[in-house]
Amino acid sequence: MMFNALDKWKFVYKFQDEHSIDPQIIDEILWQSWKVTPSKNGFMPYEVHVIGPEQQHYKNAVFDILQAKEMNVNARNPLPNKWPINPCKKSVVTCEYLLIFTPRVEDQPSEWQIHLRNGGCYMDAWYEDHVLKGYKNVVNVEIGLFARMVSALCIEKNIDTNYLISFESKLKYWEKLPFVKMPPCLLMTIGIGDIYRTDELSKEARTWDVRPNYDRIVKYAE
Repeated sequence: MMFNALDKWKFVYKFQDEHSIDPQIIDEILWQSWKVTPSKNGFMPYEVHVIGPEQQHYKNAVFDILQAKEMNVNARNPLPNKWPINPCKKSVVTCEYLLIFTPRVEDQPSEWQIHLRNGGCYMDAWYEDHVLKGYKNVVNVEIGLFARMVSALCIEKNIDTNYLISFESKLKYWEKLPFVKMPPCLLMTIGIGDIYRTDELSKEARTWDVRPNYDRIVKYAE
């Protein structure tokens, strides 16, 4: 059942204009994701900032940040850019909810974490420089686990999601979102899909847009 649900996921180019998702459903999905997502020593070294339907100005600001990355990266390609506005990123403007995942420093450790510290364990999650550098791989993996759970729970309720990771992460780009205090790692858009990426691709293009074969990714040790 889980495979069948997740296999329905499609990337949204545009969400429906009418906002119809009950905020309590979103809060329930986020709570359930928090409840079941595993975390190393229970730190959950990240925050999930939720931008709702009435906060369009924040969504517009995030789109500008996505566009900045688009232009900066594509400037490396000597060929002319045929797609000055990436429709995948444009979905940020039409979504109902936008999630911004950022790292978090633990300043209220649990008794268990203190017990580990007193037993000689080093607590990377307590220190900003480690959270942003050496511990960043843990932060990114755990954010991915949380985000995938959000997506699965949304699919169960016929709600669409996107993942966006190509954006400028330096805080100078995020000044219009004052609650973002640490460089973001991942964005998720949530809503009811109106136009999907597959709708915009020709039959020929759909044959190009494929992932690597299974045996190129999954390797059994010999």
